[in-house]
Amino acid sequence: MSTIPVSASSYAPNVIVQYNFDEAIDPTSVNAANLGINARNSGGLVTRPVGRYSITNGYTTVEFVTNVSCGINSCGRQVFCLPASSTINVIARAATLSTIPPQAAIVRGLFDGIVDAAWNSLDGNANGTGEGPGRDDYAITFTTTDRPNLSAPIIRQITPGPNTGSIPPDQQPTARFDSILQASTIVTQNVKILTNEADPDVFWWVPRVETLTGDGRLATPGAIPAASRITIPHRIYMATSSRTFVPEYYPSVYSGVQNLYQNCFNPASSNNATDAAQTCAGSPNCCADVSGAPRMVPSSAACAYPVTTRP
Repeated sequence: MSTIPVSASSYAPNVIVQYNFDEAIDPTSVNAANLGINARNSGGLVTRPVGRYSITNGYTTVEFVTNVSCGINSCGRQVFCLPASSTINVIARAATLSTIPPQAAIVRGLFDGIVDAAWNSLDGNANGTGEGPGRDDYAITFTTTDRPNLSAPIIRQITPGPNTGSIPPDQQPTARFDSILQASTIVTQNVKILTNEADPDVFWWVPRVETLTGDGRLATPGAIPAASRITIPHRIYMATSSRTFVPEYYPSVYSGVQNLYQNCFNPASSNNATDAAQTCAGSPNCCADVSGAPRMVPSSAACAYPVTTRP
């Protein structure tokens, strides 16, 4: 399990609270009692922020966003903030154990802690043994600054590259960002694979997001998260069926994707767009290479509209 924010660190008040679990969580066990949050300001006043809990990323990520609006992001959506200049305490509580641990007991009709899809209680200290409330709780404490963070996320690397052909039919597209993403925005409306298949309705994809460390490895418990990578599992690509029709696929990431500070992604700010701007400096247009090479070329005339094969 990894968390954002990281304990003993300082963040802008528009940060979200994100717990990443190693397996699917039972959504009925996620509530304000089992994932408790309080804030203490510089005067010692303690409050309990109220907001929305989201369970996403294949039920492995839980996020909390307050209901206190503190601005509008560049896409016109509201941004919500934790109390500024405060100490924030978050605790994920383990459940009372049943007579057959690590399975949790139902207390007054509910679980009184976080449990997985098999109703096993949270193992907060990661020792492989269900020990119940207290010993298996997982708490973080961080502070907030007095001003929001307004930096938008940027894509640093994508696979496969633009206009790449002859890739394995099960290869999953990926997009590595420069910052941590809000997992609840990594959904099929915001991350897609478009296709020219005759019946695109039978082509499915399910976006997922992984948290990475600064050197690009998956963030494990205790590691410092630094960035996110979107992957797009999908139905296998169709093989070329004729000389007149070549199936094409277009992984697409839209501005509905947001980072942990609720700033929206601007597709024009990716590394590809920046590289294109440098390549085409001084030219009125920057067009895809008509030869199909994965590069951009300067052009004095308008770019040709992209033509795809159709069945």
